[in-house]
Amino acid sequence: MNASSAPWITSAAIIAACALAFTLVSFWWLHVRQGRLKSFEPTTFGAMTERTRAHIRLPVVLFNSGPKPIIVRDLQLRLASGSGKAHILPWHTSRTRLKPSEDDFLDFPAVFSIEGWKGQQIFVQFGMNDGFDGPLAAQDYQASVEAKVGHKEGWVPLLAFTLRGGNIRHPSNFITYSNALKAPEPTGHP
Repeated sequence: MNASSAPWITSAAIIAACALAFTLVSFWWLHVRQGRLKSFEPTTFGAMTERTRAHIRLPVVLFNSGPKPIIVRDLQLRLASGSGKAHILPWHTSRTRLKPSEDDFLDFPAVFSIEGWKGQQIFVQFGMNDGFDGPLAAQDYQASVEAKVGHKEGWVPLLAFTLRGGNIRHPSNFITYSNALKAPEPTGHP
């Protein structure tokens, strides 16, 4: 072996090591990495609020940004007003559609999973039938949808947005409203 072949072996070893490192990182990124749940601001919501009970229904879209499935154990909606008072509404039921009706019940809260690189839409009804310190005032709220996921402890924030509570024109009727700043008339039957 002569001295001129030693740099060639070193260059080949460096290229091979880089190729191996790229392969391992690519495998981890595409097949092993734990993703994050992402969600998107709803453009509409269903609502009913009275003195001792409140229900808010949101079309929640969850997207898993990684390859491993994510287990969703629980959901809650946190509403904060300008006065500093916060309401926490637990996941009450899952529904078949956003517009409230008698026959739209799908299921009670249950653990579910979001496959890797996939999205899923669920119509989540957050609320309390008794013990609510309300009703919700006709004002905007800083809302946060939070989840308990299988790979973390405690509540994880998924989405923060402004819930246009001022658009709720018939609070004792459970109907659908726009979450736009200037909302059209509510849909549904009061």
